Formats: sequence, structure tokens, C-alpha cells
Amino acid sequence: MENLTYSELVEITGGSSTTYSWGKAVGEFIKGFLDAF
Repeated sequence: MENLTYSELVEITGGSSTTYSWGKAVGEFIKGFLDAF
């Protein structure tokens, strides 16, 4: 669900896409890390 929200925000903001991309990458990393346990 959050991934969709991030994608939408990236498309809407455009200029801040880099920041949102990093936020998404960090979120995915944390999610994967937590799922490992």
C-alpha cells in the first residue's frame, strides 16, 4: 500500500522524485530487514 503512495507522490511532485526515491529505497530496505525476522 505504501509503495503505491510513494509512487503517486513521485509522479505528482516530479521535482522531489529523487528524495522520494531515496525514501522508498530506505523503506524497502527496512521492510525487507524486518521481514527477515
